[in-house]
Amino acid sequence: ILPAKGHTMGSVALLAVIDGNLIAFTGDLMTKGGKLYQLHAVEYTYGDMVGALFVMQSIQALRDCLTGEMVAGRTFDGVQDATLLPSHGDPIEDPVADIDRLGTSLLELASLGRGLRVAGRDSIPEPLFLPDPKFVSLSPHLLWGGTWTCSFFYVLLSDSGKAMFIDYGHAFTPHMHIFADHHGMESMRFIEHHLKELRNQWNVHSVDLVVPTHIHDDHTCGIPHLQKHYGTQCYALDVVAQVLTDPAAWSSTPCTFDKPIRIDRTLRDGESFQWEGYDFDVYFAPGQTEFHSVLSAEIDGRKVAFTGDNYMQHEVVQGGKTYVRPFQTTVLRNSYQLDMHRRCVDVMRKIEPELICPGHIDVFPCDKSALDEYASFVERKERVFRNLVGQPADAYIDLFWVRLLPYITTVKVGTSQQYSLMVRNNFERPVTFEARLSPPIGWHTDDAYLSIVLEAGGRGQIDLSATAPGNADGVRRLITAEVRVDGASQGPVAEALVSVVE
Repeated sequence: ILPAKGHTMGSVALLAVIDGNLIAFTGDLMTKGGKLYQLHAVEYTYGDMVGALFVMQSIQALRDCLTGEMVAGRTFDGVQDATLLPSHGDPIEDPVADIDRLGTSLLELASLGRGLRVAGRDSIPEPLFLPDPKFVSLSPHLLWGGTWTCSFFYVLLSDSGKAMFIDYGHAFTPHMHIFADHHGMESMRFIEHHLKELRNQWNVHSVDLVVPTHIHDDHTCGIPHLQKHYGTQCYALDVVAQVLTDPAAWSSTPCTFDKPIRIDRTLRDGESFQWEGYDFDVYFAPGQTEFHSVLSAEIDGRKVAFTGDNYMQHEVVQGGKTYVRPFQTTVLRNSYQLDMHRRCVDVMRKIEPELICPGHIDVFPCDKSALDEYASFVERKERVFRNLVGQPADAYIDLFWVRLLPYITTVKVGTSQQYSLMVRNNFERPVTFEARLSPPIGWHTDDAYLSIVLEAGGRGQIDLSATAPGNADGVRRLITAEVRVDGASQGPVAEALVSVVE
């Protein structure tokens, strides 16, 4: 029994000599050709890929077993041949070569560095922001909440005394209570910040408008506060708005703010709107999350892009020197297909900003050469990802190729709950998708599969329903959808949560 962490924390490989040959049952550690079975499985916690390190350690230990090296106090000497039997795909008959191929790909993955996860900001001396956080003036009409805020937000000032916010989250990261200090408390309790300074120093009498760049709670948790106490309007891109207005339905996506946010105007991709003499453009930019936009406007003579959690910079060491390079953040659990980040590149090239106002790192300038480097990073990342999985790549990368909506519901006894299984075809051919619900014990549903045929790259939905039992216990339970692709069962790969009440 060989520990083989990687695809999961608890994975093992079983090795045995059978008829003189070394056979290794390796589960989901790898597949033939030196590929990972699923890329998203190695993303153990939000935004990192620590599982890739464990895969590397596991395949190295496995390789040592195959080549007669001592592992855990024993060796496999004198075997005639070695074969790996993975849980998916064909037997691996040249295991050492395939292990070496996967090892090379994992090293390339690691070379992307912080492009896959952005670490916490460096600590800032307390006197800079205590007792109150302060704005940083970027130009006469543009303010930045400062590097000490949990997630950055920006304020545009009008000459009439009105203010427009881009995002509005916590003042300080500890407000989130997301790790050891959570203890069941409401993790997104919001505390007002910066507004007093707006009134007293910047003569703002009305917080007129707020526009969220994307759905994440650390950027949106202050919006209901503005709406409730200051009558603030909220505009959002349509894909962002659908989640913010109905978070329970979409909360299979991480970091969804759990309280509905009223959207006063829904914007379309590429749409323009005016505020107090400023012309804004909004673009669909599915980067760090699928539900993301980028806003742009000319402010005080500069083209400014508000990029949220998308376009960032990090330090890269090359030839003993440190350079600052742009990159696109990647979180596979936030829904990711390869063309999403290509679209982000197209958006940034269309905007051609002179100043980037991001969601988590310092404001920085931008020019054509920086955009070229950004595009180069996205292209390189795509090559690395493609080399890690089988083909078509999106079929092994896309975690949300099926999604069951609504995700969290409460239904009354004996009533029917309607579900939509959202499906996207990542194959390069037409595919028949079939699905049926597997509800909790006591529920009733039709056992028959319902189907939809999607062309390559197509999207669609399968409508399903289940009827609740005649008794209520109020306990949140799991309901799943079993999915077949061209007749082959993929198992219960989509889920939702439901409670039954009187």
